[in-house]
Amino acid sequence: MGSINNSVTTFEALLSEQEIYETYGTPTLKRELAQQLISKAQQLLKQEKTAKNPIPIPEFLRPNFETIASFGNNKALSQEQIQEVFDTQRDIYRKMVEEGCYQNQIAVDLFKSAREPDKDSITDLTRLLYRQVDYFKKKKDFQTYRQGILETKGFSPTELTASLVNVEFKENQLTASPPVQFKHLFPSNYTPQQTLEVKQVKADYDAAYNLASAYNRKQKFEDDTHLKVSTKSGKNIEVVNYKRFLNHSEVNNLSRQPLNLRIIDNTNPKTKHNHKLITQYLERDGKWNNLGFVCELSREKHGLKAGLNTSDADIKIAQSLGKKEVQLLFNKANSIALDWRKQLEETKTPDELNQYANATWHLCHNHTLDTTNNFVYSAFGDKIIEETAQPELQFNNFLVGQLKKYNEVPESSWKSEQFLDLQIQEIDGNKMWQVFNPETEDYQSFGVASHKEYQLPIGTKVKGKIKGDLFTTARLDIDNPQLKDTEIVIGNMTKYPTVGNEFRNESATIVLSEQQNAPPQPLIKVNGKKLGQLDSNAVELFKQHGVFTNKTFNVSLTSYGEGNGKEVIATTEQGTSFKIEKSHFLADNDLKNAQFNGEQVTVTLSLESTKKKAMVANIKQADGSLLPIGEFTTNQKASKLALSKVGLFKEGATFEAKINSRVTAASIEIKPDSLEYPALGNWQGSSQNTTEIELNPTAKRFIETITTQPTLLHRFEQTWQDKGQIETLPTLGLSVDLNRVAATQEFLEKYHIPYKLIPLDDKSVQLESERSYGVFTMIESDVPPNIRQWMEQASKGIFDANNSDENALSSYHQRLISILPLSANQQQERLQNSKAVYHTVETTKVDQRGSPPSDNGDYNQTENSVKIIANSDNKQRDKTSDYISFNDIPSEPEIDEIDRLMEQQVKTDLVAPIAAQFLKVQDQSNSPTRHYQGKEITIDYDGHHLTIKNNQDNSIKMKARFVGVNPASKKSQWLSELPENSPGLRDADVQKWTSEAVKNYIKQKQFEQETKQKSRIAKSIT
Repeated sequence: MGSINNSVTTFEALLSEQEIYETYGTPTLKRELAQQLISKAQQLLKQEKTAKNPIPIPEFLRPNFETIASFGNNKALSQEQIQEVFDTQRDIYRKMVEEGCYQNQIAVDLFKSAREPDKDSITDLTRLLYRQVDYFKKKKDFQTYRQGILETKGFSPTELTASLVNVEFKENQLTASPPVQFKHLFPSNYTPQQTLEVKQVKADYDAAYNLASAYNRKQKFEDDTHLKVSTKSGKNIEVVNYKRFLNHSEVNNLSRQPLNLRIIDNTNPKTKHNHKLITQYLERDGKWNNLGFVCELSREKHGLKAGLNTSDADIKIAQSLGKKEVQLLFNKANSIALDWRKQLEETKTPDELNQYANATWHLCHNHTLDTTNNFVYSAFGDKIIEETAQPELQFNNFLVGQLKKYNEVPESSWKSEQFLDLQIQEIDGNKMWQVFNPETEDYQSFGVASHKEYQLPIGTKVKGKIKGDLFTTARLDIDNPQLKDTEIVIGNMTKYPTVGNEFRNESATIVLSEQQNAPPQPLIKVNGKKLGQLDSNAVELFKQHGVFTNKTFNVSLTSYGEGNGKEVIATTEQGTSFKIEKSHFLADNDLKNAQFNGEQVTVTLSLESTKKKAMVANIKQADGSLLPIGEFTTNQKASKLALSKVGLFKEGATFEAKINSRVTAASIEIKPDSLEYPALGNWQGSSQNTTEIELNPTAKRFIETITTQPTLLHRFEQTWQDKGQIETLPTLGLSVDLNRVAATQEFLEKYHIPYKLIPLDDKSVQLESERSYGVFTMIESDVPPNIRQWMEQASKGIFDANNSDENALSSYHQRLISILPLSANQQQERLQNSKAVYHTVETTKVDQRGSPPSDNGDYNQTENSVKIIANSDNKQRDKTSDYISFNDIPSEPEIDEIDRLMEQQVKTDLVAPIAAQFLKVQDQSNSPTRHYQGKEITIDYDGHHLTIKNNQDNSIKMKARFVGVNPASKKSQWLSELPENSPGLRDADVQKWTSEAVKNYIKQKQFEQETKQKSRIAKSIT
């Protein structure tokens, strides 16, 4: 019953979508939909005869599809043809709904009925649709509007609503700081040994969780059954989504015989992101056919790639894991964390348990590791709640970086011990710490808030102290003219006794010496081959237990990570674990790519001296002894080269220098009670994390049109006063949605059309105001023909607003009353949006022409209750020479058709006067009609219209009606009246007609005709 209900929902969705196209769609959109329906009908009729597995068309629908298919691939469908297609398709949808409801009733009465519903017949009906509708399935997904949006493919009412929600969801998602920024939520009091133990348990958890996640992803892209392929080598491979290529009978036939299979790359852009490989089987005729996609888990497990093949493979249908089975996999991962937590509670003290929680949190939030943090939430969720529930949860220390690039603050300011006024602002997409400078009375940039640490919101102000941090390098300003303006840098300062000391322009005698007695590297070897280096924590552990005296021992090895992050954890027979690092570049070739999974091996600890000796910079002290402060590392090649050129980079070199610690990062300690956060509702997100989401243009057009009051153009007689004379003139009224009042006003003013925008509280427009309309009125003769044509296009015609009978409403008022008022919230929103426009109009001067005043000083009302004042700022100036640009037109349902109409008008303005002159010099008859037949085009003038036709297909390029002569330019003016579905003038046509060659040709012909005329006159005189 649910399946049938879904099908009926699909039919109704497409029916309502078509109604939206018919009611609110532009001619272009209607034509596109009609062509899709025609193509689908033709495809269905054709596949019945040629397809291997044809989709049957029920007899009660066949005549409808044949009718639609009969229109062929004619892109120039007339409005009548489009409407016939829609009427026929509507009948199809209604018959489908009827059949679906009939079968659904049988399903409802299943236990009382003597028959079962024909589910297959309804399924076959859905295959006849021009597109699939599946939003009703996806909207039930738990992840919809949690992790993602509800994808839509069409413009049914529900899909249009979902489109709006999708935009809001994407633009207003809750932003969360990266978890790594909360690393210091837990203290750092734990031992290296505890970290290693956590890492091993976390690895087991991650493996189980990742497997569950992989199967969870599989469900999104794969069917509920798959083909299990068994090869001669004993491999079992999953082939998924086979139903896209085979039906059940074909699968049954293939499963009864051994198959020759091969794997190829998936080149389909729509599916290759989810499945990289396709499995094919060999037919008896030697043709390779698709069997299905290779499951990604099988591809990764067996290292499958394109080009592999096998023979005598067996296949059989197998059930894929369902949602409940996948949930069991997640539960298994969770149980690993919970069992370990239980074991800790049974064997460790409360303080030790907290230490393990600290170690787990820090391991899961280490920015140097590519790690996930699910494990800590499964194992120590209660501890996280305890920490976040602290009444004073506030980080007080913040790391600031990129000082070398951004710091504008004088050292005397930020290196003081005083609390400074600080703020966070966004600059170049970065959260920038700024320091207030009392001397300049403004904020100066200091550095960028570290992405590795907790951050305060943009706009926050606070008091704090700045402390230089991470003094790993220093600059030596050497008293040597050859090294002037040369930066000499030393590094690795944290390795030497002066670690943490900040040098501030201190003068000293520097002596260079090669590093002596460098500590040996503790290397781990397996069978005499290097595996890696013992990490520093393990070295201390070995010293404590005196293991250095016994250099060979048995361990189990387990590999973690990949590439540069690869490391190996060794566990001794006594249960002690230690880390072996740097295996990615220290290991011998045989062990460089080795992966260990608990293998028992014998390892040897080897202490080896380093081959390279670093050059150390020493301060010569008063007693003559040397105090090492840093060394020249591989990063200081430029400094080494500069010193070498002057003979100072050698053992014993001595020189005077000033030492300045290089601060590339600093820490800020704030006063929590001085924090001033931005006001609620004004918190600003980082611009680098925000993207503007655009609604599908077609969906936007439909939504705007549906939610906007329809534009109403109406005509009536109005009494006017002009220079003391009173006359009745034809008047146009344009009622537009209040949201479009500003755009309409701008449009009318640009084209210098005098108008009156009637105040909303005027009694004459009470009906309009109740329906959120703004009313513009103008004298009909003031409106150019082309703009009048646009108005009629926007309003789908013109209404008569003359009330000749007191008891009878005009067609305009009947239409107006049929439009329901908007909700109170929508009305209030529109009033607010248009408030500025009406305020401007109230201060506008009155034109010389206006309706006569009444005795009480107000303006008279006509029988139609309309008052008119022309805007003096919009005097009529050569209206007929100004044509409409598409960008000037307020958004309307027919906007793309108006775009084409206006484009052709602009081209007609350029071409028609020249074409008229061309025709005149070609056809010199005195007839009111003229004709020219060329190789490519034919030009005709019938006394009213000038027409240019294409001789090849007899299509009309231009049809224009003469409307007069522009008094300013003295050029003839033509109004484009291009028939529907005509191609119109192209850019190439305009370029050709306006070229100098054509103009010179006309001038030459005119000169020849004038010469002949003068010659004839001269002969007649003589």
